[in-house]
Amino acid sequence: MRKKIVSLLCCLSIVMAPIYSMAEETGPAGKVTTVEKGEPAPFSGTIFDTQSAARLLTELKFHKKTCDSEKEKELGLLKSRLTLDLDNLKAEHSALKIQHDQILKIKNEQIEYLQDLSTTPKWYESDALWFSAGTISGILLTLGTAYAIGQVAK
Repeated sequence: MRKKIVSLLCCLSIVMAPIYSMAEETGPAGKVTTVEKGEPAPFSGTIFDTQSAARLLTELKFHKKTCDSEKEKELGLLKSRLTLDLDNLKAEHSALKIQHDQILKIKNEQIEYLQDLSTTPKWYESDALWFSAGTISGILLTLGTAYAIGQVAK
């Protein structure tokens, strides 16, 4: 029981005790001062201490690198987006070309079929002529044979 109480007190003291950081405190971020002509500086303008000047130069370099990396990222995204659009358009173009070729083939076949229907055959290519000629010659042959048989029988 005593061990439980001791361990409970240890846990509470660890949790409840304030924890201090060991980092150094930094002073103000730097000093920037404006100087007018005639004051200890030989010209009017703004004077930076070392820390402020270093921070300013670091921020300039950081912003340039950030801008460059952002630009590269956006260019990469734009390039990939445009490549995708181009590939999609190429695929669509080839599909439309295949469709166009198929429609053109069907159209040409239909034109040939209709031209064959619209042209009248020559008189000697007519099926009706050959049917009629065959029928008439068959009848005449039958009549001639019957007449010949009749003459032989007399």
